[in-house]
Amino acid sequence: MRSPVLAGVAAGLLVVILGLGALVLVVPALPASSPAPPTFAFPSPIPASPHRATFASPSRTPGAAPIVGLAPGQQAPPLSLVRLGGGTIDLAQLRGTPVWVSFMATWCPECQDELPLMEAYAPELGNAVRIVLVDVREPATTIASFAQRMQLSLPIGLDQDGKAQRSWSAYALPVHYWIDAQGIVRAVAYGSLGPSQFLAGVRHVLPGASLNP
Repeated sequence: MRSPVLAGVAAGLLVVILGLGALVLVVPALPASSPAPPTFAFPSPIPASPHRATFASPSRTPGAAPIVGLAPGQQAPPLSLVRLGGGTIDLAQLRGTPVWVSFMATWCPECQDELPLMEAYAPELGNAVRIVLVDVREPATTIASFAQRMQLSLPIGLDQDGKAQRSWSAYALPVHYWIDAQGIVRAVAYGSLGPSQFLAGVRHVLPGASLNP
């Protein structure tokens, strides 16, 4: 026969154990801490501007790709193209004179905006800086109709197979290259350019130049 004291202790322990079990069953597990949501950084919007251009910098990090096309300080690649209307355009024959080369296309709205301004600058620059247009990957009939409609007299080279575009890496149209008399690229710009950007480019190969828009 068990002792009444021992029986009471056993009964008390049983009550405690059952109570703890109920606690475990009733208290829900705390949710695992979820990781913080990812943070996305968005670039600041570029303010709208009718004439926004990007000039490639002559000082670049070694090994970094150029912003567009050739970099200032590089030798300009050869450029020899059939000229719209007959003849050829060959940079080798213009060596000794600064040249402004502009890659363009008739479907490019920025090109259409810039060309009248470039046409107006040509008489001012005369032989001091020669302006050359390069039409990229279009039939001669397309650019001929466009030139007539735009009343262009600037020399236009036909890059119908895109070979010149590839060798100059001129993929962002329009893209402008200002080349000095020794054939070295001194400035590169692309985008929608206005009078101040054109003047800045020309002054890289003709210091002190002035242009009247």
